Amino acid sequence: MLDGGIADSIPIEYAMSQGYDKIVLILTRNKGYRKKESKMGFAKAFYRQYPNLQRALSERNAKYNKTMDLIVPSLPAIVLAVD
Repeated sequence: MLDGGIADSIPIEYAMSQGYDKIVLILTRNKGYRKKESKMGFAKAFYRQYPNLQRALSERNAKYNKTMDLIVPSLPAIVLAVD
């Protein structure tokens, strides 16, 4: 079993595309956190039969960081985040 967050850690763009304009985000990482690129050795070996999963894992940090770049400038006045 795998976590859906592999494909889209913070599915805010999907929610907006569905017409939602009031979205609550609770961020559990420190303010300014960005995902680093991960080493893919284990994933390439263990999931070699699943190239789409390998691609999702390898692009996960870039997608997360892009989403954070979208979210951070438009955050409302009340922000719940770990500091």
